[in-house]
This record gives sequence, C-alpha cells and structure tokens, in this order.
Amino acid sequence: MRVLVVGSTGVIGGKLIARLSQVDCDVVSASRGTNSDEHNPIRIDLATISEDIKIIEKQENFDSAVLCAAVTNLRECERDPIATSQINVSAQVTLTKALLGAGTQKVIFLSSNQVFGGESANTDIFAKYSFTTEYGRQKAKAETELLKLGRAVRVIRLTKVLAEDNPLLKGWVSKLTSGREVKAFVDVMVSPVTLDDTVKVITEVVESESESVTQFSATDEISYFEMAKFVARFLQVDVSLVVAQNAVEVGEKPLAHASLECSKFKSVSPSSSIVALQKVLEKMI
Repeated sequence: MRVLVVGSTGVIGGKLIARLSQVDCDVVSASRGTNSDEHNPIRIDLATISEDIKIIEKQENFDSAVLCAAVTNLRECERDPIATSQINVSAQVTLTKALLGAGTQKVIFLSSNQVFGGESANTDIFAKYSFTTEYGRQKAKAETELLKLGRAVRVIRLTKVLAEDNPLLKGWVSKLTSGREVKAFVDVMVSPVTLDDTVKVITEVVESESESVTQFSATDEISYFEMAKFVARFLQVDVSLVVAQNAVEVGEKPLAHASLECSKFKSVSPSSSIVALQKVLEKMI
C-alpha cells in the first residue's frame, strides 16, 4: 500500500511514518522542508499549495493520503485568521482535490474536538458544530468542504494528543522537579489520548474500511489542574506546588467539556485520561 503523509516533520506525521513503515506500507513523506532521513521526501507547502500541485500530479497513484499538516496553535489562529485559514481550510481542500484527481483512493483529514464548544461530555459524531475558537471554526469549515468531495474522504476527530515531547508537560516536569510552582487551569477540560494510540487509529483507517467521520477520545475528561496534580504525584513532589488558575486570568476561554463519543477501533481500546497521561509520563521520565 502506497501512502502519502503530509506534514511528515510534525509530531503526529513523524510518528505515523514510523508506524506505517512497520506494517510494510510504501510511505512517501511531504513537508515544507525535506531531509535525507525521510521516506521518499517531496516538498509540499500548504501556504503556497497552488505552486506545489504539479508535484502531486507527477507522483504515482497513492492508495491513501493522510493530511497531518496544520496550524494548531489557537492563539495564532485568533491573531491571523486569514493566513491560518489558508493553510487549515483552503489548502486542505485544494490538496485533496488534486490527490483525488490524481487517483488517490482515500484521503484522511485530521480534525479536532475544537469543532464543538464543550457544551456536554462525550459529544456525538453527528452533533452540530458549536465551535468557540477560530481554530475550531477552521476545522469545521474544512470538514464540511472535504466531506462534500465524496466517500473517498475520511475525517478523524482527535482530542488532546499527548507525546513525551509535549512542551507543557516538559515545562511542568522541569519546574516541579526543581521545586517551582506551576499554574494550571481549573476551568479548561481535556480528554487526552497518547500519540502511540493515535497513530494506531490513523493506521487502521488507512488500511481498513471506516465511516466517513470517526472520533478518538479518552473515556473521560479532567482539568489541566487535575493533570498537573497527577504529574506532581507521579514525580513524588509536593502537590501544593500546583496552583489553580482560571483561564480568563490570562485571556483564555474556559472549556467545560472536551471528550468525544469514541468510535470503535480494532487496534486500540480507549483509556481514561489518567491512564493516557501516565503512559506518556513513563516514557518521559
């Protein structure tokens, strides 16, 4: 199976390439910059996608393509909605059309629980969009436009994906182990999943039949404050170093709920937020 991974230098893209290679896929990596360590690298820059479409047209047909590249920083999306929308919406649609036109059998778009506003836990796949952020609006718009292109498109909505190089976790660990306080939101919920499990889910969608839209989430949700306290206990340091903070204090928006109704996957069983966090911490420490 020949698979294109767009955004191969990102956290998910890089891990996905390793996973796909393990299951004997012929992987082609694509990103803004290429290096000799990548698999058959080609250059695709979503910021100037119209100039790179010809590269796709020259490639042999792909069985699947996974679109991992995006601007995921919420503040950046709020600060520059035009430029980020070009990457997160317009370029995704343009690239997908080119891939399908060149004979790609399946295009997988990675979306987010941010398409919903957190009104309730375990949000259903068919719930109406209710985004409260610009990033969420962009993901919802991209989903809508891509799904119009037919059954060859698959959307995977993900909650917070945790990896051992997560900057927030690394910052917490560094501060807590040196006896410094960390501040964490009590009013922003997360439903974290591990990077390892996430790439297993994506690989399953690449290799198997699935619904047009699937969701991957923890079985529950916790606040960042609860996460930070667990990190302190895991490190066996004073839990009082974790200080509660409200999102509005630093100009962020509270989020009452973050979990999604998780689709059924053969490759993974959804875990609790704490189990996912512990797995990541065990790899970090």
